[in-house]
Amino acid sequence: MFIGCLLGQAMGIVASVVLPETGNQMEGFMLVGIGSVAASIIGAPITMVLLVLELTGNFPTTTGVLAGVLVASAITRYYFGYSFSTWRFHLRGLRIQGAHDIGWISDLTVSKLMRTGLQIVPESLPLADLRKIAPAGSTKRVFVVDERGHYQGLVDMAAVHNPDLDKTAATLPIKDLAKGKNHFLFPPQNIRYALERFTASEMEELPVLASA
Repeated sequence: MFIGCLLGQAMGIVASVVLPETGNQMEGFMLVGIGSVAASIIGAPITMVLLVLELTGNFPTTTGVLAGVLVASAITRYYFGYSFSTWRFHLRGLRIQGAHDIGWISDLTVSKLMRTGLQIVPESLPLADLRKIAPAGSTKRVFVVDERGHYQGLVDMAAVHNPDLDKTAATLPIKDLAKGKNHFLFPPQNIRYALERFTASEMEELPVLASA
């Protein structure tokens, strides 16, 4: 807003040289500068207009600010595509274009994206038995639970069918191959949190648990 104020004052000085009768409108130029720059950076043009109206109570000045805000927003969107604050979200990995995308990200939950019907096996199941239940190529991974149904990790089927484990397949419990026990999601969590969990776990799939 300070930068906008300075730019507005500079424009006012230039305008007063070209049109001397505008020399007494310096405050108006400054308010237009504040609203225009803030709208380009924050991406909230209507908010800037209402803020000026609330501060001044002057409709002619607010009309000038409205014109400046609309022009600034149009130029920013045409050349840059979105506000500078939205660009900061892009640097953090959130590919949003406007406020509607923020609401969409918050409303989209894990329960709306999760798949059902995945294969679950008990942790005591021997490796040889799992090979019979899930032959090579039938599925990519299975999820392991204990006798109480608590999640104990997932097992990559490539490891299950590893020939190096043939000698111990009859006695090796599947829980020894499970990984990612502490990485899971819950249905109400939104997609933003889910993406953070995927990044932290460095896993392609995460289970969705009804409770911890």
